[in-house]
Amino acid sequence: MTTLENDLIEAYKSTIYTLHTDGEIICFRIGAHESAARTWLAKMNIIEAGFVTAYNPLGEFLADAVNDSLHSDLLELVIGEGLRSWVGEGVGAERLTNGEPEWPAERSLLISPLSRDGSAQIGNTFSQNAVVHITADAAELVLLR
Repeated sequence: MTTLENDLIEAYKSTIYTLHTDGEIICFRIGAHESAARTWLAKMNIIEAGFVTAYNPLGEFLADAVNDSLHSDLLELVIGEGLRSWVGEGVGAERLTNGEPEWPAERSLLISPLSRDGSAQIGNTFSQNAVVHITADAAELVLLR
């Protein structure tokens, strides 16, 4: 059972998880993949991966400098584990918080190879509410709280 509010879960589900690679934008959405995402995953020989951010732990908005430092820590962890990664961002088109403007995009990493449990472990390391587990078939929201 999750402690996250339904509105927040729905916001995560409606977020578009994007990669900017080779002049192309690859979009992942919870539940399914577009053909471009399937093609890119196959081309990169990715069977499973995690889409993880270190930004704004526990959904608390932090200053850019702090988020950038957390992202550097995430990148260092990934490199230290010998995993491949691609820079992306989670873009929540409709997420509002406390009446503030749309939640800003959060720099993230698509990390491979990474199992569902591995994705969750890294998400927990950076105090995230959720991560996205990606397989050749679909993207799955994995709630951590």
